[in-house]
Amino acid sequence: MDLLSRGKISVHESAKRETTMKKRVLIVDDNNTNLYMLKTLLEGEGLDVTEAKNGQEALDVAHADPPDLILSDILMPVMDGYALCREWKLDDSLKHIPFLFYTATYTGTKNEDFALSLGADRFILKPQEPDILMTMLQEVLEETYVVKQVATKPLEEEMEFFRQYNEILFRKLEKKMSDLEIANQELRILEEKYRLIFENATDVICAIDRDLNMVSVSPSVERILGYKPQDFIGRPVSDLGKILTQESFKQAIADIGVILKGNTIEATIYQFIMKDGTIKHGEVSGSPVIREGKVTGIISVARDITERKQAEEELLFRNILLHTQQEVSIDGILVVDEKARILSYNNRFVEMWGLPLKLVEDKVDEPVLQFVTAQVADPPSFSRQVQYLYEHKHETSRDELILPDGRVFDRYSAPMFGPEDQYFGRVWNFRDITARKRAEEKLVDTHKSLRKAINTTIR
Repeated sequence: MDLLSRGKISVHESAKRETTMKKRVLIVDDNNTNLYMLKTLLEGEGLDVTEAKNGQEALDVAHADPPDLILSDILMPVMDGYALCREWKLDDSLKHIPFLFYTATYTGTKNEDFALSLGADRFILKPQEPDILMTMLQEVLEETYVVKQVATKPLEEEMEFFRQYNEILFRKLEKKMSDLEIANQELRILEEKYRLIFENATDVICAIDRDLNMVSVSPSVERILGYKPQDFIGRPVSDLGKILTQESFKQAIADIGVILKGNTIEATIYQFIMKDGTIKHGEVSGSPVIREGKVTGIISVARDITERKQAEEELLFRNILLHTQQEVSIDGILVVDEKARILSYNNRFVEMWGLPLKLVEDKVDEPVLQFVTAQVADPPSFSRQVQYLYEHKHETSRDELILPDGRVFDRYSAPMFGPEDQYFGRVWNFRDITARKRAEEKLVDTHKSLRKAINTTIR
């Protein structure tokens, strides 16, 4: 054989190896969630996966398209896993395919011994870490498979087989029923907790199905909006148009579209219309209900934030009012916290003291009063006054400040206190009284000159 031919064979064998690497696995389980999770795992590892929900269905699927490996649960309707394994190993067209049990119902070593006696290749307990499970499957898929012969048994042995089969299956059913009862009890407890939470929730909780019908609404809707839950249950989400403003309804429809794609909506503010026509503000969040990888519904929670919005609007109004009052004032106003850091100021204050804009705009930690102190004619005296006021928080103070350039400022300082006498800082008010002081001085000088003239005349 020449090199070219050998090369062609090598390429052919390589291609053949690649095509045979992707193995087909048949998984058998009557639980849809188990099927979905196992299929997702195996397909994620590059395997082709087919499904069956009982033994008979598995045999039909395998005869139509034989897999490279079968992974089966035990307790299933129509035909259980043990019966499936026995039929599998007696079938000449299937017995060469590895058979693995993967089950959570385990009552003792007899289960595994019985399974292996039927010809099963492995007995794996649920749950297994994905890496461990995949290692087990790869070991079976990659090893040279030797068919486990299951010969036809004499009548006496066949009767013993059925006795063991019934005994083990009965124990498994007992265990399954016991586990199911415990699970049902836990479910009832959870349902009761959910019911209590749902019925006593301060927020409005609404559940919407895939067809966009409202299936449940918490009783809190009556307290907040004046409607009863029955006004919405069974109704389409389009009925929300009567309790939402037009703009909020448009937003709600857009948000529902986002949620149906599997996304979560965080804290969106809607305007709600109460039964009496009053407008309320609600903070609404929504999440998809996902089952087996599909969105099957929506859970929405709405919180009444009307009082908070009113408080925010009131605070905004007060801030605007305060800012306007500060800016129209002829005085320089400075508000500082308990550590003399800037909280607020007006432009007149900056102009009067000629302060760097960066200082007040950035509200630096360095106390701004240090810059004021440096500009008065008697810095030590002003500094002592400031220190005194911060040591005697409740006191107010008023005096005149003389600047080196001859200007005179009237300075007033008052503390700010909140509830329970909580100290917040101080307000400093500076008024330029230079013109007034000069007028007063001129008037005094005029009086002096007048008296002097009068005295000269009399003499």
